[in-house]
Amino acid sequence: MLTSILLLASQLSYAQDQSVNETKYANKAYWGSPPEIVLCKSQSKFSKSDVEISASIFKKKEYKKITVRERCNYEYEYGKIKVVDGKQIDTEVYYGLTMLRSYRDAHNKKVLVAVIVHLDTDYTSLSLLKHELGHAFGYQHYDHDQSDIMYSNIVHDH
Repeated sequence: MLTSILLLASQLSYAQDQSVNETKYANKAYWGSPPEIVLCKSQSKFSKSDVEISASIFKKKEYKKITVRERCNYEYEYGKIKVVDGKQIDTEVYYGLTMLRSYRDAHNKKVLVAVIVHLDTDYTSLSLLKHELGHAFGYQHYDHDQSDIMYSNIVHDH
């Protein structure tokens, strides 16, 4: 049933005030039902509160709840967005990488079924977390405004 994996990566550059132009984003994928966000505590520098703040900026997207687990594997889990460390990605190239599992609906639109957000633990800015969660919710890069959270080369502070 799962027919595609979409890799969305972010390299970072400097941006001051980040905006969210959610109504202008290309929404190439959607969740059939709101996902659960799973924060893998020992594999992340972020807290549950950080995830709540970051997910809440996307007003048009819903999630069931945020669950904290001590440790997670790197396997996809149906109906979940897992936030893990960057051990499975090339952190020399990417600070964050969102990997999606999806299928195509009757209108040829991607329906998300499982997501893993990989974040380099050397970077602790909420900007990176927000950007990758945007991808986990189905948004693409938005390169019309360099200060936008979904800009291709979003910045953060270490």
